[in-house]
Amino acid sequence: MRGLTNTTERAVFFAFPLLVLLVSYAALCVDTQTLWPWYEIVHESGDKTLLDTLLYYDHAARELPLDLVLGAAVAAAMIANGRNAITRSGTPMLVGWVLVTLVIVVGAAQKVGIDGVGKNLVQLYTRPGAEPQWGAHWRYHFLSRLGLIVMAWWVVGGHRWLTKEPAVDRTPRYFTVTVVAFFVLSLVFLPTLEPFYEPRFLGHQAREAVTHAIVTVPLAVGLCLHQTRRAMPSVRGTAGGIVVAMILSALPVLYVGLGAVLTDAQSDAQSSSPVRLVATHFFEHGFTYLVTPFFAAWLHRRWSKS
Repeated sequence: MRGLTNTTERAVFFAFPLLVLLVSYAALCVDTQTLWPWYEIVHESGDKTLLDTLLYYDHAARELPLDLVLGAAVAAAMIANGRNAITRSGTPMLVGWVLVTLVIVVGAAQKVGIDGVGKNLVQLYTRPGAEPQWGAHWRYHFLSRLGLIVMAWWVVGGHRWLTKEPAVDRTPRYFTVTVVAFFVLSLVFLPTLEPFYEPRFLGHQAREAVTHAIVTVPLAVGLCLHQTRRAMPSVRGTAGGIVVAMILSALPVLYVGLGAVLTDAQSDAQSSSPVRLVATHFFEHGFTYLVTPFFAAWLHRRWSKS
């Protein structure tokens, strides 16, 4: 087994994301003036405690399609870089993914009903008070998710290059399929120009990009690497493709970040508190930190066998 035996790898892919969550929790403690803010109102909407935010089932339900696409991108990036999983069984990852998904669906069903679960899955809702529209939630994440998908490519490729690990080059067909699936779903959910100019869309995408870039993607890549064979040291390959991917993934992120600032997106936010807009958002995606890594690791092993 390869495993994450390197201390630096463990720090980057697991310790750092956990540190981000700890810092966010500390910020909420300061904001609420308590070391136990779980029952304090902390969500930007002004109606959810920290515990409600972490167990925001209906939100997690509408995040599922996006989380699965990102998980597929991580798995596809692993395969494209020749990083085959060698675990004997992918059952633990499959069980983890299925159980978390069931918790989300059952929890959302109890809160908003089966019909509500379906409406969330088809991306009707964005935030409280917003008019339901087909595909609105998907459009709320379009640019940030595109950047994160490409980020998965260069994170895996960059790790391979930095560690000088050789691997059998494979056609990036799975990554191509994932990207095509993303754009097909974007067409299904009726694309508009809102993600490119609307302040609320730009501001939300900026937060999404930060949240998943420093927590979700590292966790997913780390779990996939943990089930990958460690190769013998070799000469580094070219970094050209990695640099191109880094630029391509940075462009939409920089665009939404700059756009959020120039359009004063914070003035359209549900709260004026930076802590509630940023720190709380990390906890709003608690289920994502389980769904995406588990799905990525399971799919990674399945695609390794083909």
